[in-house]
Amino acid sequence: MDSYYKDKSFLPFEQRKLQNYDEPEAFDHLLLTKHLSKILNGEQVSVPVYDFVTHTRQGSVKTYPADLLIVEGIYVLYFDELRKFYDLKIFINAAEKVRTDRRLNRDTIERGRTRNDVINQLNKTVLPMHNEWVESTKKFADLVIDSGRNDIKTCSKKIIDCLTEEFAQVFR
Repeated sequence: MDSYYKDKSFLPFEQRKLQNYDEPEAFDHLLLTKHLSKILNGEQVSVPVYDFVTHTRQGSVKTYPADLLIVEGIYVLYFDELRKFYDLKIFINAAEKVRTDRRLNRDTIERGRTRNDVINQLNKTVLPMHNEWVESTKKFADLVIDSGRNDIKTCSKKIIDCLTEEFAQVFR
């Protein structure tokens, strides 16, 4: 879903830095809805490439239909229009400390942000928006996985086990 942040190139850079990128309205969920519909109908789409440093879209990448489609992001369960596409809805539950550590690492290493900028954003928008919007989407999940510490292997195994069982039921 990160590819579907709304483009902010119409704003001066200093204003772009002040936007709330952690609320549902930061995402172009209608474009994602359109793209999912096309992919499920066997059509290719051009997925935007979002640049987190400049807060702008930088072109697109072709995406083709496949047998398995995974839609991932903090608001994938928030929008009614998106939930209708999913055969299996998974919410990965992580403690605030784990989410904070992950965000700090990702944003400083991959997105060129300073530690202070990330901490300010965490306090100003990330944590409040999680509490207001993201946490409540857990109720839409078919499966809630407690990620515990940063244990991606355990989470992945639980998802694969669930998918294996789901497919086994379909083919019985």
